[in-house]
Amino acid sequence: MGLKDRLRALFADVFETDRGMIDESMTTKNTAEWDSLRSIVLATTIESEFGIEFSDQELVTLDSFQKIYQSLIGKGLA
Repeated sequence: MGLKDRLRALFADVFETDRGMIDESMTTKNTAEWDSLRSIVLATTIESEFGIEFSDQELVTLDSFQKIYQSLIGKGLA
């Protein structure tokens, strides 16, 4: 399973939906369910799954599927 697919699966778990419902254009602005609590759960789930840690500065910028994906690439996960 590739990085995008793994990330899509984590999003599906956190948002409690089918993986097929996860759109790569998801952001905090266009996804009503993506509130501050869900952001924390998503970040900690991703950190646990990939064995990484986001800095406080990174956390405030991770407001979309694409930004999170790009951050993971930047951490050498692709």
